[in-house]
Amino acid sequence: MCTHKENDAASKMGEIDLRDRLAHVYNDQISEYQHLVEVASAIKKLDPIRDEIILDIGCGTGRITYKLLESGCKIVGLDFSGESLRVCKSRCDELNHRRDDFCLIRGDACNLPLKNDFFDKCISSEVLEHVPSKIERLKMILEIHRVLKPRGRLLLTTYNHSLRKIMGKKKETAENAPLYAYRYNYFELKKLISHVFKGEVKIVGILNLRHWVPKTFLGKFKNQFVAVDVFIEKTPFSYLLAHLLSVECAKPIMLENK
Repeated sequence: MCTHKENDAASKMGEIDLRDRLAHVYNDQISEYQHLVEVASAIKKLDPIRDEIILDIGCGTGRITYKLLESGCKIVGLDFSGESLRVCKSRCDELNHRRDDFCLIRGDACNLPLKNDFFDKCISSEVLEHVPSKIERLKMILEIHRVLKPRGRLLLTTYNHSLRKIMGKKKETAENAPLYAYRYNYFELKKLISHVFKGEVKIVGILNLRHWVPKTFLGKFKNQFVAVDVFIEKTPFSYLLAHLLSVECAKPIMLENK
């Protein structure tokens, strides 16, 4: 019988293989509407400032990394898929930025090969849900906390279960699924993040219309629907409909004992 560690390792290796194979077509599989809402929401919330050092965990093929570089930040992108990183590098090289503006690292989000208290901000888009165990997901949040500077900010998005529950979908994929996914609900996610980040934790739902409006309409009237999606995100119960949950929090300053 396999141990939890062996199952986790097998799940990660399976995902690496899948990500490597899909790296060159991944961007084509994301709808323009989804890209507009997700990336625009992420950049607005993160509010990148020139020369800030930002960590992009699970940067993949660079759809957010690219936009952050455009803002003049210094970016470290981390992913465990070598092929995804190659696509990301090619994409970012098109901006002709200085070599010291961005760095790409192949590594594990649960064991970051990075210094303590180093980053001004961290973003992780749709990564947490694919970490294959509760213990490993907690380790990922602890690692993010470790590498952020005091007052450093985290923006994290992950799959939302509330919509899935309404639609009768399971909270967790089977162990033998091609890609593992665990869907958090609002309260469960807030408990996890608050366990590590001892301050205000803000969670809202994004991509509220993705599962409710036919794709043909989303494409044809995308600007109008994006505006509606942004409006819904600002309401108190956006997490009830959303495809994703978006978390904002900051690492507090630790006061020395006198």
